[in-house]
Amino acid sequence: MHLSMQVLLALLAVAIGAVSYKASNIIYSCFRNSRLLRDYPGPKYGFFLGVIPHFAGSTPLTRVMQAWVEKYGPVFRMRLLFAHALCVSDPTLATEILQMPKILDKNRQALVTLDLMTSRHGELPSLVTNATDDVYWKAIRKGIAPAFSPANIRKGFQHVLASSNQVLSRIQEAGPDATLDMDNLLLRQSLDVIGLVGFEQDMGGTRSLDNSSEASNCLVISVTAMQEIERRFRDPFRGRKFWRKDVKQGQQALWLYQDMIRQLLKKVTSGTPPAPHTLAAHLLSVKDPLTGGQLSEDRMASEIGIFFLAGFETTGHSGAWLLYLVSQHPEVEAKICQEMDQHGLLVTAARPNPRQVTYDDLAKLTYLDMAIKVGLLPKADLQAA
Repeated sequence: MHLSMQVLLALLAVAIGAVSYKASNIIYSCFRNSRLLRDYPGPKYGFFLGVIPHFAGSTPLTRVMQAWVEKYGPVFRMRLLFAHALCVSDPTLATEILQMPKILDKNRQALVTLDLMTSRHGELPSLVTNATDDVYWKAIRKGIAPAFSPANIRKGFQHVLASSNQVLSRIQEAGPDATLDMDNLLLRQSLDVIGLVGFEQDMGGTRSLDNSSEASNCLVISVTAMQEIERRFRDPFRGRKFWRKDVKQGQQALWLYQDMIRQLLKKVTSGTPPAPHTLAAHLLSVKDPLTGGQLSEDRMASEIGIFFLAGFETTGHSGAWLLYLVSQHPEVEAKICQEMDQHGLLVTAARPNPRQVTYDDLAKLTYLDMAIKVGLLPKADLQAA
């Protein structure tokens, strides 16, 4: 009995020592990084939570960050719990930093929340969240990269055109006096384009506008799940508040999104093999670097989930923002129309039914291309550009 107590005390001493060592390393690292970044401006924050209380309110996270950019400039510091971060909003500087080989890798601690949207318990990192030296990241990136070649994108352009025509039909049906939510329309189109071009599956984003039972469509599922992820970015402890009704609803939203992705994967793998140029075909051809066989369904579902997550919101919101910018600059709109007219793509009195745009036309619409690129810059000024 006496010996057992001694062993127990020894184990307890070792555990306390290990925890103390880990805690001292975290505190020292936090202090060291704080000293390194002390000359940079940034918001004030508490000792333990850092800037998390700033994110806990109802103000959208993007607006909080934008306010800090305006107050502290294009480079400022902040801390989430004990993790320090240097935020860079200047596009030129950000590009230079990201092009430095092996200088910066992904911060798994910051990105792990995204994995909760693509795998049941966040256990599988995806191409977006995984470290670039991981064998799965290397194998999957190498395997799917050819799907984004110009030749393969050209083969999927017919789906982009068909989806665009669906949106245009909706706008025409509404009439010139109608008020339309273009952001919502373009989010739907983005989901459809990713589904059709990448996986030859119609997600029904635009088509579901004709269905009064919208609660179960892919857009609602995707947006609701993304909102839950944003809430968890704001509050790292949110997932543990299992007694709250909104947390339970948020978890259900994540599971619904994962189920939607698994249903898509089942269609891809059980039916006719996808066309060789598609993202689906390239993903199915990736060999597991550890087993030599096909990737597991869990890992493929995680990758498909991140493709949709990374593509539909960014594309849809950017498209709506660009349309707004052009509408605020009639001189830019006039030049875009002039360029389209020169290529026979504009509706006019003399040409009520212009020809359909082709993939080759995209390279010829140089002014439109410049307007899009300038419009994607922070605080874009199309007229000055």
